[in-house]
Amino acid sequence: MPDNPTEKIPSKPFIFPEEEPIEMPTPQEYDSPLEDEEVKSAVKKSFVIVVVIAILLFVVGNTVWNLSWNKKKAVQPGGDITVIDTPVDPNLILAATGGTVSLGKAELIIPPGALARDERIEIEKVADGEVTDLYYFKPHGLKFLKRITVVLPYKEEGLKGQSPYSIELDYWPKEKVGDPRAIGYSINEQEKTLQTHVSEF
Repeated sequence: MPDNPTEKIPSKPFIFPEEEPIEMPTPQEYDSPLEDEEVKSAVKKSFVIVVVIAILLFVVGNTVWNLSWNKKKAVQPGGDITVIDTPVDPNLILAATGGTVSLGKAELIIPPGALARDERIEIEKVADGEVTDLYYFKPHGLKFLKRITVVLPYKEEGLKGQSPYSIELDYWPKEKVGDPRAIGYSINEQEKTLQTHVSEF
């Protein structure tokens, strides 16, 4: 204790020891395994979609080409290319779809399901008539599963002022075997045609 109580004791400054700076670890970026798998999955899906679209475009394009361009190319001696249309038989009637065979204004209208199988059907004009002409329908002996429609033109000048309903329409179901039979019909006066139905040739 100092002799003089009022005497101040000099204070010594307290020096804190210098602290060494703490080195913090540098943050590092780590790839998330989950994100990496999602990226790989997205890439795979995109690749698969591109491949599928390419295959579909190839198939559709090839089909359209074959259907739209059913033609053959022939090279001539001079080197020129000539496009030759592939002929289509208009007399070939498909059983599933049916169809129409025509010769002038004479028509055979075959509905779907009337044929047991695909058939080539023909109309042959064999003689001129005063009011109606004489036709053969081929193949002879063909029987239908459903009745078909027959359309025949008539000549108005041959009626000599009479009604078209005065026409006697005769029909041989086979190649002139036996007597012809008269069959009923309807009239289209605008087209000048008779319309009837048969179940066999």
